[in-house]
Amino acid sequence: MKTLVNITRKWLYSHFLFFYFSIFKYIYLKKEEMKNTYKEFSLPTAKYLNAVENYLKTKYGAVKDEWKQPLIMLANNVEMYYQCADIIKRDGLIVTAKNGYPSKNPAILIQIEAQKQINKLLDCFGLTPKAAAKINLVDEDDDNLKDLLGD
Repeated sequence: MKTLVNITRKWLYSHFLFFYFSIFKYIYLKKEEMKNTYKEFSLPTAKYLNAVENYLKTKYGAVKDEWKQPLIMLANNVEMYYQCADIIKRDGLIVTAKNGYPSKNPAILIQIEAQKQINKLLDCFGLTPKAAAKINLVDEDDDNLKDLLGD
């Protein structure tokens, strides 16, 4: 009986290790895939853009070629936003200007502009609540038009 228990334990342990390392390998490969798709960007930017792409694939079936450039522009702005956030964390909101007086960190203005561009690009893809509501209104208008035409 003890040998059966030992064999069962060894079997469970070996399968646990196989399962554990399979998950680890999958996660590692996914991270590498993200790095390859947006390899010039940081990991948080790559993760965000991959999530956007996955959403677009789910919603529309595929990411169209004409969407690639706006996605790269989105990635650039998200990366800029994260870089500005790091600079603001490091240097603070108020920095010493060249004239020696305290001044607002210039990264704040750059971050605000990047945020505006991010919101515009997300609106283009229908990824904000406002844009999604507009899309739903258009769909409802199309349905009403079809009802009127008898289709």
